[in-house]
Amino acid sequence: MYVLSAMFLLNSCTNESVVEKEPIDYVDPYIGNISHLLVPTYPTVHLPNSMLRVYPERADYTTDQIDGLPVIVTSHRGSSAFNISPLTGNEGELSAVRKYAYDLEKITPYRYSVYLVDDQIEVDYAPSHQSGIYNLTFEKKGKNYIVVNTRNGELSLNQNGSISGYQIIDEGPTKVYLYLEQHSNQRKQEH
Repeated sequence: MYVLSAMFLLNSCTNESVVEKEPIDYVDPYIGNISHLLVPTYPTVHLPNSMLRVYPERADYTTDQIDGLPVIVTSHRGSSAFNISPLTGNEGELSAVRKYAYDLEKITPYRYSVYLVDDQIEVDYAPSHQSGIYNLTFEKKGKNYIVVNTRNGELSLNQNGSISGYQIIDEGPTKVYLYLEQHSNQRKQEH
């Protein structure tokens, strides 16, 4: 009786559905974020040796609001180039950068997900080495909008519905370029 119980217990411990962790899964982007004497760093979504990195813009690490969704961070403590602000509502509520109350934020080197509470929007972002994908799920009934903002540059709506443009960084010669395409999921429709 004891032998059968022990064999069953050992057999159940070797579950094949357990996912093995990769070395990147041990990286904790929250380490070193709060400092009493220095400027804090922010948890960053950034694949090793990649061009693209983002972190949610906020006043400080402990605030309960984020300022839109970033597209690319240009320095480790600077603001991002471009900004995306999704909204379910009416045109009167549109602004260049929207402040969001958020919850369920999860940051890893390869993924950023957050829930924008008031607008009821699920955000899932994944970077590649030179590009990224935002998946926005609008849960609230109403008309959906996405505002793209450049602080010092130009944006164009192309004939195929894509958006392209640039932003000048720090009044200097550096430009960051942007090309956005929308891919909608056929299952998701406006409510």
